[in-house]
Amino acid sequence: MIWIRFLAVSAIVGIVSTFPTLDQKPLGPASQDYPIPGGSPWRNCVDPSEHLFKIDSAAMSPNPCMVESLCRVNITGSLTKPVTNATLSWNVTTHFNDGRVGQIPGVDNLYRWVNVFQNGSRTWDLKPGPALMNQSFLLLGGWVPVANYSAVFNVTSHEGTWFRLCADWEMRLNE
Repeated sequence: MIWIRFLAVSAIVGIVSTFPTLDQKPLGPASQDYPIPGGSPWRNCVDPSEHLFKIDSAAMSPNPCMVESLCRVNITGSLTKPVTNATLSWNVTTHFNDGRVGQIPGVDNLYRWVNVFQNGSRTWDLKPGPALMNQSFLLLGGWVPVANYSAVFNVTSHEGTWFRLCADWEMRLNE
């Protein structure tokens, strides 16, 4: 199995905000266009029929993730062909309660951000077959502001697009 750790949320640094805490409800699928089973806010941004990684489900715990908590994201699926060096690109948009909007774009080697496991072993020599992407991260107050977020994550390699995921969520304090 492949374990991939997304650290993109931890890339949101240097933005400090204090806003009142609102009642927060679990987030369901953000769109019905290309939903992913599992009840998380993650969805395919575009038609996934040509993607190299076919996603079966995406789950987030707790749902929603909260500032000052440990958040876990699990995405299961399978690779359709061998994959070599991959690139992760992202754009996270922060929507603050006072109307301000912030953009956090980035591009990097996927393996700087992700631990990949297949058949129980860490590897970057990925073969077709079942896969699990998993990330756990601590959302530290002062580093991750309370706000509403929209995100797009692309993973590509020479072989093609692994996937393009989108999500919309509300980040509040863990009380």
